[in-house]
Amino acid sequence: MFYVHVNLFFRRIMVTIKDNEIKIRFIPHTHTHTHTHTHTHTHTHTHTHTHTHTKQVLVLKQLAKNAPTMFYVHVNLFFRRIMVTIKDNEIKIREGAARALRAVLKIVSVRDSSSRTQWYNGIFAAVVEGLRARSSVITIHAALLTLGELMVSGLEHMTYHYQEAIDKVVEFLPSKEKLLKCAVISLIPHFAEFDPRRFVELYLEVFVPRFLLVTLAREKGDIIPMAFVSLGKTALAIKGVIKPFVTDILRCIQQAIQPKSKTYCPEALLCLSMVAQAAGADLGLYYDINELLELLFKEGFTPMLCQALASIASNVPSLLVVIQGKILDMLSVELAGKPFENPGARKLDLGASPIILSRASTKAKIFTTRLALKTLGTFNLDETLL
Repeated sequence: MFYVHVNLFFRRIMVTIKDNEIKIRFIPHTHTHTHTHTHTHTHTHTHTHTHTHTKQVLVLKQLAKNAPTMFYVHVNLFFRRIMVTIKDNEIKIREGAARALRAVLKIVSVRDSSSRTQWYNGIFAAVVEGLRARSSVITIHAALLTLGELMVSGLEHMTYHYQEAIDKVVEFLPSKEKLLKCAVISLIPHFAEFDPRRFVELYLEVFVPRFLLVTLAREKGDIIPMAFVSLGKTALAIKGVIKPFVTDILRCIQQAIQPKSKTYCPEALLCLSMVAQAAGADLGLYYDINELLELLFKEGFTPMLCQALASIASNVPSLLVVIQGKILDMLSVELAGKPFENPGARKLDLGASPIILSRASTKAKIFTTRLALKTLGTFNLDETLL
């Protein structure tokens, strides 16, 4: 019974993608109602189109993930239509279509089919066509999104097009279009993860020192968090090869986590966590890590801070004791209202100083208390006396 409804869903949704206006929505019960609605409520229709369109591509994604066998019957039709939808004028629709494409590529990758190579070739051909110099920004962005999904899917087919694809992307590094710059930044870790050896040999110098580090030094706004995350993921993919760039990376991180700064970037802590994993015990050889640690504790207790500290403590054993001491102080202040005191330490009698808890505990206070308790239970405090 459910299969019948899936077939009906595809017939109704795919027909609406097929028309000239590229609308993904169910076919209305009466043509007259659609005609009247389109011509008398233009503004509302545009909003509804975007909202409905977004929901439909998300539904397609969920169908592909949760009913792959039923969905597979419609894969050929899906690929034909999604390459149109992914070039929609609305960015949310393009991104939703890309996520749906990822789910369907996963279905195809685990099934033997004589059509699979044809599908892959068709998708990659659309990428190459979209990355032509004279294409519109929307078309180029759609091609970059599609290429990202091909890389994430880890398709063997892309092994043969790896260099060709990245060379196309490199052409857009000088672009001043923020949308394209963000898309390229997001792609870099996928390139590194797909083939770390070739990435290091051919593109490491291009993407890390000449692009990502320059972006962090010169750009402002929401590109910076994306660049930090991209840099961290790239470091994880290439592991110790990142070491020659650690000094410059940590300098960028330190600049981004200055206390009370309007440009404070929490994602820099996430980057630090990943770089620590990649560089390992040698992290402290490239930079005054103690100065960086002092900065880490000045902005407050956050999940990203805990993640960064745990990563540094795990991968740089020489800093474990220092970090443990600072963590205990932070936890004690958060949970008990005073710095940590080692058991057995001499105490001065300063009189009673009870901690007064506010009855009107804010959500922020509750959150940090929970985080402190979680950290107390999970952080490596084995060598300390609690």
